[in-house]
Amino acid sequence: LKNIKIKSLNRYQKILIQLARISMRKADIYLIDDILQDFSQSEQEQILEYLKMLIEENSESTFLFAITNEKYAKELECKIIKLDRGSIKTTKKQIK
Repeated sequence: LKNIKIKSLNRYQKILIQLARISMRKADIYLIDDILQDFSQSEQEQILEYLKMLIEENSESTFLFAITNEKYAKELECKIIKLDRGSIKTTKKQIK
């Protein structure tokens, strides 16, 4: 990859390089915005595996993800906060 220009890479390859770059840095907080959008299912699953490794290697850090697919958010085993038009969505408690 040393001699390849970033412009010539496809979006998936660029995401993999970005993940490799951030994995070399230690940060207190990571903000990752809808990184899985517009990829095939296999590409999404591969990116999820990289994200899981990043979380595991940086357990002392805080991660904030914006993910439209709730299934993938659950796979990351993070606390899920649902938003509706930019506001936190409130849920009604069920009455027994």
